[in-house]
Amino acid sequence: TQWTVAGLDSSKNYLTLMTVGSQQRIDFIVQQLQSLRVDTALKFDGGGSSQFYYDGQAKVAGSRPVASALLVFSQHVCNSGQYRAEYYNNRTLSGSPTFTRCESGINYDWGSGGPGNGVGNDNFSVRWMGRFTFNTGTYKFIGRADDGIRLWVDGNNIIDAWRDQGATEYPVNRVMSAGEHEVKVEYYENGGGAVAQVRWEAVNTASGNLALNRPAYATSQESATNSVTKGNDGNTGTRWSSQWSATARDEWWWTDLGTKTFDRVVVRWETAYASQHFIGWSDDGIHFTGYWYAINAPGAYAYNLGSHTARYVGMLMRQRAPCCGNYSFWELEAYRTANVASAQTENTETNVTEVTPDGELVTLTLPEAGPENKLFLPLVQR
Repeated sequence: TQWTVAGLDSSKNYLTLMTVGSQQRIDFIVQQLQSLRVDTALKFDGGGSSQFYYDGQAKVAGSRPVASALLVFSQHVCNSGQYRAEYYNNRTLSGSPTFTRCESGINYDWGSGGPGNGVGNDNFSVRWMGRFTFNTGTYKFIGRADDGIRLWVDGNNIIDAWRDQGATEYPVNRVMSAGEHEVKVEYYENGGGAVAQVRWEAVNTASGNLALNRPAYATSQESATNSVTKGNDGNTGTRWSSQWSATARDEWWWTDLGTKTFDRVVVRWETAYASQHFIGWSDDGIHFTGYWYAINAPGAYAYNLGSHTARYVGMLMRQRAPCCGNYSFWELEAYRTANVASAQTENTETNVTEVTPDGELVTLTLPEAGPENKLFLPLVQR
C-alpha cells in the first residue's frame, strides 16, 4: 500500500493524503510520512483513540488500526536538497513564523535591509531545515553570519556562535557517511548589517599531503636533528628549525611538489613561529607568488590560496615570535581540496585555524648566495 497526494491547497497550507486500501496501522502511516518528509504537526481523526500528532517522531495515542484518510497541516513540505525556511519577526524563533518557504540554499547579505514579507529589517530570526545527500568523506561546513548563527548536522551542534557580531566565518570539518543527512541552521539579526550564509565542501584527503617527503630546501637549519627534511616528513614529533640568531633575519623553506594542482597549505608551527610570513607558489623555484600572513601564537594554521598548478610551494619567514631567536615548524602540508566528491583517508585538517591574507597578492624572489645575499648554510636538499 502506498500513499498518494490527493490534494494540495497552497492558500491553506495543507495536504490531504489517501491510502489505497481501507485501513493502515499508525506505524505504517508514520513511516510513509517520514518518506514524504512531513515533519510538522498533523491531526488524524479516524475515531476512537486513533487520533495522534506527529512532529518528526511518532507521538501516538495508541497503535490500533486507523482509517484511510488524514489531514496534514504543514507550512511547507520541501524536497530533498531544499531547506524549509521559517522566518520570525523576533530574535528568539518564538511563536509562529511570519512566513515560510522552500529554499535551495542559504546565501543572504541583506545589508541594512531584511527578508521582507512582513519581517522587519532588524530583530528577526530564521530557522532552516532540510535533508541533503553527501558522499562518504570529510566535509568542511562553513557558516558566516552577522549576527548569531547555529548549525546542526544530524542533530549534532557543530557551530554555535549565538551572539551579536560583525560578519564572521566559522569553518568546521565533519566526517560524513554516504546518503541523506539532516542539516538545520538557526540565525538571528539584532541590528545593523544582516548576513546569513551556509555552505559545505568536500575536503580532499584522498590524494593526501602533496608535500609529504618531497625534496625540500632551506636557507639554514639548526642541526641534523632539526634538518630541512623534518619539515615535511609526516611526523608531527619532528621539526625543522632555522639557525638561531641574535638579530632578526629572513629565512626561506620550500619544497618541490613535482608540478601539482593545490589550493590549501597547512603549517603546524612550533613555539618559534613566524609572526609575519609569506606563503607562495613557483614554477622556477626562484620567483614565488603568494600572500603575507600574520599570526600571534603557535599551532596549526590553514592557508586557502585558491587553485594553482605549480612545481614549488615556499615560505618566507620575516618576523619572529617574541620568545625566540629562530623559526621552527613541525610540518608544512599541501592539499587539493576543490571539486572533490569524497575523501577516503584520515582527516588531516582537524583543529586547524583558518588564516586570511594580510595584504594583496605579491611576487617575491628567493635570494641567491653571494656577497649581498649570503645564505647562512648552503641550500639543503634531500
